[in-house]
Amino acid sequence: MGYWRAVAFILCLVSVLLLAVSHADYDVGYYINDDYGIDSDCTGNDLINWEILQDYRYEMFYRGWSNLHWITIYDFRLVDPDSYDWGQDYNYVDSHDITWITGHGRILSDRYQQIKLHTNYHLGCYITPEFHMQLGEFGRDIEILHVKSCHSMDESHDIWRNWRPVFKGVHQIHGFHGLSWSAMKLREPLENLAINSHSSAVALEWKDELHQWIYDSDNEEWVEQCPVAYTGRETLVDADRILDNERYPTPGQVNIVFGDVYSPSKWRRRYVDGCDPADGGPM
Repeated sequence: MGYWRAVAFILCLVSVLLLAVSHADYDVGYYINDDYGIDSDCTGNDLINWEILQDYRYEMFYRGWSNLHWITIYDFRLVDPDSYDWGQDYNYVDSHDITWITGHGRILSDRYQQIKLHTNYHLGCYITPEFHMQLGEFGRDIEILHVKSCHSMDESHDIWRNWRPVFKGVHQIHGFHGLSWSAMKLREPLENLAINSHSSAVALEWKDELHQWIYDSDNEEWVEQCPVAYTGRETLVDADRILDNERYPTPGQVNIVFGDVYSPSKWRRRYVDGCDPADGGPM
């Protein structure tokens, strides 16, 4: 009996390992709004985020990831149906292992972080993540959200706390304190993020690679860009473990997978101490 139990255990273990090794259906979803021109309801300066993400996309594809993208931000793709019944995040931002959202961002009334949309469908020209988004609910894929917009993780008035209601299973949300820049200088750091995050903690790579000095031609000065990685877990130890260890999984290999937490109560950030961006005080 002991022999057959051992055989059964080995067969079970092999089947699990084969399942993990053969898993190659990881995907990145990109929700890019660079066009705020005449065909947009929500006007502003055009951006080049899609261009500077091209090497990142190539490196992800080279490592076995699928890349799915939408070139404009519409509110229904980001909004959870628990907030509005027309929300379809389950088909879009909540359905990928990694999701990118890029576009202009702002702080409203010193309290609410907002991301600028392309078209005024339901919510005007801005989505407010605190009220409109919930990511990672039971059965959803998303583990990491990268938000490439100004003030998306702002420390002023504790704006970064606005993301807490969004954590419904998503492991990490990354953004910026102060202004974030859409500049060609960021193309290589974003490529490095894709490469290095498969072998190092993605939160630390976000902090290190996206911490850059950018030349502001309007004001003729160099300004600091201040990335922030944020997580919510059940304990501070687990929160530290996620930020210091979670990597991009590698398709076709066995990966360490961290569990989802649907009602986190402990919170941690990673950022560059003293980072002092345009339109934001030092961290």
